[in-house]
Amino acid sequence: MTNPFNSPASGEKVIIEENLGELFMITPKSIEGDIKTIHGETDALVADVVIFRDGVEPEAYIGTRVFQKVLIGSLKGSIGKPMPVLGVLAKGEKKPGKSAPWVLTAPNQAQIDQALAYYNTNVVSNPFD
Repeated sequence: MTNPFNSPASGEKVIIEENLGELFMITPKSIEGDIKTIHGETDALVADVVIFRDGVEPEAYIGTRVFQKVLIGSLKGSIGKPMPVLGVLAKGEKKPGKSAPWVLTAPNQAQIDQALAYYNTNVVSNPFD
């Protein structure tokens, strides 16, 4: 008999550095602490992420971990809220001796419309279906 069960997953990986300037729709789920990385132990935000790129279908990543501290700070307040966070991935201002942080900037109206169309089609479901 074959195994009918799903295998456990640790989430899908989003490489932030490859998505500068792209539109992100992020649904923060939780904070995980004491995750072992090559840089030591750290915290991460677990989220469902949709990336919108020009000319291609949006890509959804379920249960991905966000390790960038400034992004975590801007997203953790939205854990448990009904609507996702929408923003364009950018680099913030570099401080002396530090790397420029990854931040989300405000989307334009066309980007909001694009994300809303995706959200209404793929995220919102009718409880009576």
